[in-house]
Amino acid sequence: MIVKKRNQQREACAGHLLELLTEIDTDGDGTVTHEEFLESIKREDIQQNIDALQIDLAEAELLFFMLDKDGDGTINTREFVNGMLRFKGEARSFDIHMLVLHNRQMLYMCAEVLDLLGMRQSDIPKQVRNRMSV
Repeated sequence: MIVKKRNQQREACAGHLLELLTEIDTDGDGTVTHEEFLESIKREDIQQNIDALQIDLAEAELLFFMLDKDGDGTINTREFVNGMLRFKGEARSFDIHMLVLHNRQMLYMCAEVLDLLGMRQSDIPKQVRNRMSV
């Protein structure tokens, strides 16, 4: 019963997101460009829709790049709906712990690469180290 209700809510939200995508996609090609996205979030109706999804517009440009999973500079229907559903609401403890785990794994992999190259972190040029600490 709970799973069925949750699935119904998810489907309703996905339908709403498809409508929102149609509003943002001003040229009607089924994808949203960076320019379309930035222009659309200036509209009050779009702002209200995104706010209703509990997504902060203060970091809209970052949101676009996070939604663009394949990095092609556009957001397709799947990227938009799945991404917005994922970003809906507050971060859960599980989400935060998963990020910590992924960061730890990435740091381990970087250390392994440095080791394979016979380098230490101090061997990395200062400019690169400064960018890595951001």
